[in-house]
Amino acid sequence: YWVNTSTNDLVQQTLTLDKMLLVKALMEGTPQLLKVNPHIVFDTIQHNTDAFLNLLYTGGYLTAVGGWVHAGRRERYVAIPNEEVKVFFEDIVIGWFGVQRNHRFLEDMLEDLIAGRSGTFQHKMQQLLKESVSYHDVTEITQESFYHGFLLGISLVLRGRYVVKSNRESGYGRYDIALFPEDKNRDPGIVMEVKFGTPNTARDALDQLVHKDYSADLRAHGCWAMFTYGISFDGKTVATTLAVEAQERS
Repeated sequence: YWVNTSTNDLVQQTLTLDKMLLVKALMEGTPQLLKVNPHIVFDTIQHNTDAFLNLLYTGGYLTAVGGWVHAGRRERYVAIPNEEVKVFFEDIVIGWFGVQRNHRFLEDMLEDLIAGRSGTFQHKMQQLLKESVSYHDVTEITQESFYHGFLLGISLVLRGRYVVKSNRESGYGRYDIALFPEDKNRDPGIVMEVKFGTPNTARDALDQLVHKDYSADLRAHGCWAMFTYGISFDGKTVATTLAVEAQERS
């Protein structure tokens, strides 16, 4: 019903950086509150989240959950209706990361992450961030949107190879992102801490990872090699630092 329609192209064109957090929540199964407006002004979809949600709803990409929350204001919760539509969102999110380059850009960047090529990973992340925020004012909000989009991209591309967890307790605190390998003999465990600030805060993020032992869950998982990354966002600048930990193979 939905696949290969002209509306698909419109959704792809209007999925901008500032909508990544919204799409991530929808793909995680969290219903979103929508003020239904059947009279969409198409010129506003690119920059208006409510108009974008209405496009998804009227196009059949979202379905109503329950009745009206406020009938007088025409507000109701909406969610992704089935697996076919969820796969469609997965495809456009992955494609979004490679739109300025090639479809394997995100995959190649994550291979650098897994291989511990911190400098190459930082360079590609820098390219991606500069292209992603080129039409936005660079604020902490746009940086956070980029971060959530990146987290979603990781989850999709590495599915089946890694279990991706975020904001979980480990050691003496809560890490931002951790990647638990399905094959512990082939791939390292990875934990990342993200901060918004000057490039020097990447080192602060790494120190926090080490000091609070955020890799404890990776060791308990049986990882013999663990990479800990401190990452900082400062405007359109990305900085990364890396520490490597190893333990005897079981």
